[in-house]
Amino acid sequence: MMARMELKGLWIAVLAAAALALATSPIAVAQHAGTGADAGADADAGADADADADAPEGASDATRVVRIRRVITLDKQRISWLKGELASRTRWFEDLATGMEELGDERTKKGAELEALEADPKADPNEVAKLRQEV
Repeated sequence: MMARMELKGLWIAVLAAAALALATSPIAVAQHAGTGADAGADADAGADADADADAPEGASDATRVVRIRRVITLDKQRISWLKGELASRTRWFEDLATGMEELGDERTKKGAELEALEADPKADPNEVAKLRQEV
């Protein structure tokens, strides 16, 4: 029974972790993960503002285009990573659902066996107690 309780506790912890992972908004993840890149861009923006003041208007536009292209590249990388993360979490969730279904089927089967043994007056009391403990 202790092993069954430990297994049940493990599955509950896994489900709780899954719920937390699924509840985390992708925007929050992207914002949290993007803080390093954004901080660097903000620091560059201050230096570029000083350079833009002295540069001709065409150079300022070129600098903005380069910066925008850099942001687009980073966004594409982030999207690629998020797609991989989504696929990974989807596979994990499907595996978890399969495992939970198997546990439910096993418990139902053992419950039916226990009911049959309890209904049988000739059943061994030790076997009934052992099966009851498993369930």
